[in-house]
Amino acid sequence: MVVLYSVFVINRAGGLIYSQTIKASANPAGSSLNDQLRLASTFHGLSTISRELLVRGDRAKAGADDAAGETGGIHTIQTERVKLRAMTTLTGVTFVVVAAANAPDLTEFLERLYRIYVDYALKNPFYELDMPIKCHLFDHHLSVLITKTTSSP
Repeated sequence: MVVLYSVFVINRAGGLIYSQTIKASANPAGSSLNDQLRLASTFHGLSTISRELLVRGDRAKAGADDAAGETGGIHTIQTERVKLRAMTTLTGVTFVVVAAANAPDLTEFLERLYRIYVDYALKNPFYELDMPIKCHLFDHHLSVLITKTTSSP
């Protein structure tokens, strides 16, 4: 069983445009909005700095990662208790999931989250890019994805 704590979507400027606390009682990311904003902005800043540290030679090798949706920066942070996995799209939107340290690879979860974002946020005529996501269908399909992920062995 996969234990997920939080899901975040960060826009290309580093602003938190979506957050959902899944398991608040043990959430290491903090359950207050202020804690979530702090985590998102700190992660975005560190990831941006690490992306800029790639030298030109390493950028050519990173081309294979770019094709998979990984555009440099920080992808995984793991401690004894927690694993933070991120995926940054080519447009600069970053999807982050915070899970228990023993969680399996969360890449598939992030890819599905990205598809939900595209289908139910970006295709929504009332959604404005880089603004907070307030779409009922996005919330619903993300909840279904979380339920499937946390109930699978």
